[in-house]
Amino acid sequence: MGNSPSTEDKFQTLTVTREKLHQTFRRLAKERTPSVDLLTISRGIFGEVRGLDETVSLEHLKDKTGVNDDNIWKLYKSLSKWPCLRDLNQEDYNYFTLGEIVILTFLLNGGFRKLGLDGNYFTKLVFILAAHVKGENKCQAEKQSMEIEQADDTKNEEVEVIVQDGVIKWELLPIVQSFDQVEAGIMDRHTLEELIKACLSMSVMRYIDNAFDIDYKHQISSLVHTIYSEGLTLQKFENNVVDFTPNLLIPLTNLFGKLLLPDDPSLHTDGKNLSIPLLAQLSTVTNIEKMLKSKALYQGSRDGFSINSILTHTSNYNAETVLLITGKIADKGKGLFYKYFPRFHPVVEAEPVVGKRFQMAIILNAPWRVSNTKNFCDDLTVVQLSPRQMTLKSKEACFYFSNIGLGLGVGSPPPLKSKHGGKITFRLRGISLTIDNSLEVGNWRVEDVSDSMFGSTSGAPSIYGDWWFKIREVEVLGLGDNETFSEQKRRLEWEEKEAERRQGLNDYKEGRALLELAGIVGQGGSGGSV
Repeated sequence: MGNSPSTEDKFQTLTVTREKLHQTFRRLAKERTPSVDLLTISRGIFGEVRGLDETVSLEHLKDKTGVNDDNIWKLYKSLSKWPCLRDLNQEDYNYFTLGEIVILTFLLNGGFRKLGLDGNYFTKLVFILAAHVKGENKCQAEKQSMEIEQADDTKNEEVEVIVQDGVIKWELLPIVQSFDQVEAGIMDRHTLEELIKACLSMSVMRYIDNAFDIDYKHQISSLVHTIYSEGLTLQKFENNVVDFTPNLLIPLTNLFGKLLLPDDPSLHTDGKNLSIPLLAQLSTVTNIEKMLKSKALYQGSRDGFSINSILTHTSNYNAETVLLITGKIADKGKGLFYKYFPRFHPVVEAEPVVGKRFQMAIILNAPWRVSNTKNFCDDLTVVQLSPRQMTLKSKEACFYFSNIGLGLGVGSPPPLKSKHGGKITFRLRGISLTIDNSLEVGNWRVEDVSDSMFGSTSGAPSIYGDWWFKIREVEVLGLGDNETFSEQKRRLEWEEKEAERRQGLNDYKEGRALLELAGIVGQGGSGGSV
């Protein structure tokens, strides 16, 4: 070990072997992992407390964690060697030591943040390791013999360690900052598809048994469309994930969720209320557990496609809701809705996507109400789910819901309708969703991403577009607790009874008027003459 003191802030630069550095980090991970977690993991895997050098097969870990994706396990094996990422021999990924599992537990549960690394470090690391694992798979046979020969030399290689007041400053280590000089390279489309599928599966695996067997093709297509570009570099990947799918990689940190987190039967789902693939995709932008507890307030195919029906089923619900719109992209049609709609002036040419699936989710944190003249709900999230994914958060009131023939929309003020001739004046802003009053067709436009009504986006050309679509389904889900839903149900039942009572009273008055005209009932009292 060498020692060359620095003169600033009591920093020291030491040199140690890579093997010594990894042993030091393994000890730190053990010390910073709560004892109860260590016991829970050991008992969950082995049925009893074992030492850190105890090995467990990959097949056993797949069974215990529910994760059966080989490439993801290779990524985890690389991660368990952190910060010495080049020390991995791909032959041994079929076995893990309990010590490696402890390292994974620490790193995946906020370890990088605790070590002083920024929030995007894990995103970068996943890209590098995923691309590296794929590269290893392609030429593994050629490299294995070289890796075995070089293994001892690599372990004895010396690296610099920065120490302050006797504490290692992990975020300052050259080996950490350079990701151990593992080349980031370019991620191909197939690797990205496999990574996204693993993330979607892991986002719902606590709530359903066969998460890895579900077909996520629509969701994968949307997310690949959002993230991928020819020559996908680390910087492009990081920008697109952070801007459009901020929670995409979070499921990778839940590897030991089944072992460490208590089971909650109320969160188990069969996918009847909300499809599992849709739940998985929504998990990339919002809290999935809120979605799992959601209640179907309104469904167009069940309750009728009308504004008044939506109003009836959402009134008195004082909690967060999700508006889901599903359809297919279509050509511009005929009629007043199309006739007066402003022309699109794109920054770039919008690609032809007619016939493709279209889906959006609008998350509102305000009760639904009629708003014919001005917008409401200044806490709103718009998520375009298909054909690509994009997320925007409102910075001011931007939702309208009209019962005088103006439909509903996001991002623009309510349209104006002339009293004579039926002319509609649309007042679109740079980003707008507009649905006609019949809930049959709509338009989603992204023309100016600098629109002040929403938070900033990356401004990538791929997000601009002008989509006309025909609606197949409209749903409103309530995200409140059971008491909120029960209160709304009680209120609706009371209003229905009150409406029936008033109708009965009106029927009585109309019947009495007829009797009076016939002279059967007297004008002044309850009697009469026959």
